[in-house]
Amino acid sequence: MTNPPPNLPPPGWYQDPEGHPGLRWWDGSTWTQDRTAAAVHEAPGNNLRDVGDWLSFTFRVVKERAGHLFTLVVALSLPVGLLVSFAVWRIFRQISFDLDTNNADFDFNGPSALEWMFGGAVLVASLVFSMALYGAMQRQTMAAVLERPEPWSKSLTEGLAKAPKLLGNYFLLVLAAMALVIAISVLTAVVPFLGILGFIGLFFMLFVAIARLFLFMPSATCSPAGTPTIKTTLALSKNYAMPMLGRALLLFLILIGISVAGSVITGPFSAGVAEIDPNSTRFNFVDLFGDNYAQFALVQVLSSLINGIGIAVIAAGTSVVYKDRDGPLDPAIGLDPQPVGFGQ
Repeated sequence: MTNPPPNLPPPGWYQDPEGHPGLRWWDGSTWTQDRTAAAVHEAPGNNLRDVGDWLSFTFRVVKERAGHLFTLVVALSLPVGLLVSFAVWRIFRQISFDLDTNNADFDFNGPSALEWMFGGAVLVASLVFSMALYGAMQRQTMAAVLERPEPWSKSLTEGLAKAPKLLGNYFLLVLAAMALVIAISVLTAVVPFLGILGFIGLFFMLFVAIARLFLFMPSATCSPAGTPTIKTTLALSKNYAMPMLGRALLLFLILIGISVAGSVITGPFSAGVAEIDPNSTRFNFVDLFGDNYAQFALVQVLSSLINGIGIAVIAAGTSVVYKDRDGPLDPAIGLDPQPVGFGQ
């Protein structure tokens, strides 16, 4: 028996050199034919459980990982909620404007340049931490779908690591949408009839985008390194646009229900905060926020925690569909991957 040449990597799972999604086993000297399940299923699967089973499984995942998911919300959403509430309280309480359109006077003189810079920094931090929360919950719920244990701390680390990428991708999608709206607006100004058709088409394209990008988050956070996010997302939703759209709308309705329930819960805590004079011709944000910062911050924090429940449901719902469609999975989620045929 000869020893393998020096400088070769040790045995383990690595990216398939042939370009297949997933990982392939390197035995220390050569590539074997053992691949992870994601690599064997090169094409998306055809399984998509019925809506009732999907919803049942979604809520079961949230229930099973409730402790981890709540910890992630507290770790990522609670600090941001406090920071945002303080920034909003500090800056906007100094802003007022006239309700009389004939005598518009918008007072921006109150907040200092330093306060505006602080508010901008808080906004960026809130966006990054929001992306981290989505990514962390996606990893945690995917581990639950795979029936693999995953510490919340590992999901937190992965979420923070992927937050800049997620934020960049969403920024590009927003820019593309804005460019499309601007183009249609210009077309409307030049040729009104074509512009109207353009906005009708834009409304239709919105639903198409929701359907085709339904699995964007799990594709971005739960696939192996190097997997093209958009390409994978579109491949998994191909020929399944309507089922994806239906599930997206159901999750949206659930999110609205959670928000309404949250308003009922936070209602008693926010009572008496706003003191707006209906007869006043000038709107002051200080009247909207009240004079009790502790009460204002408590309402914002409670709202953040309740919104975290909605994020958990969305993450679980998309994780279930992603797994049903045999999306490529990062073997680092939970336990090590089980190779297909290995050891048989």
